[in-house]
Amino acid sequence: MPDGREAALVVRSTKVNNQFVKKAVYIPMVDCVIKRARQSGQVSSIFVDVFYEVDEFKRWADERGKHFKHISNDTEERGEIRLVYAAAKLKNGEF
Repeated sequence: MPDGREAALVVRSTKVNNQFVKKAVYIPMVDCVIKRARQSGQVSSIFVDVFYEVDEFKRWADERGKHFKHISNDTEERGEIRLVYAAAKLKNGEF
């Protein structure tokens, strides 16, 4: 539903036959992606977050899989956004 929360229609220049033409492109928003994941019945939890310059973010892989740790630093000026991520835990235990 293109309502600016679940999805949006955005006009973009798209190359068609070596010419650029303007086309409306369907872009799903975060709320829509989360809603669809929950409706699948396979997700036990899901979240999104933003990592800023002053935050601590570590990621690593070991024999148990891939992992990450994000610690927000809410005591200083946050600075620029460095990345945005989403994580989900499935009902079968997979992350």
